[in-house]
Amino acid sequence: MWEGITVLPSGIRYAVYVSIVSFFRLDDDVTARWLTEACPGERLPSDDKDRVRQVAEIRVAQGQSATFKVTSRSRGGSPKRS
Repeated sequence: MWEGITVLPSGIRYAVYVSIVSFFRLDDDVTARWLTEACPGERLPSDDKDRVRQVAEIRVAQGQSATFKVTSRSRGGSPKRS
């Protein structure tokens, strides 16, 4: 499954790799592909290569108000809100 975030209030969307305490924003090539291609609904071998193409860490702090919303895409490419 591919994950993404939408930055509020700008509405800009990025592909991300999710860890327990952070989101790691992935580079623009990965973001463009993940947001336009249908998600295969399962982890692919190429996903590991995509997930190391990190450009920024977005740390999640307890008690901090969210400035983004998280989405994941399942088979068929339709976004699902997490």
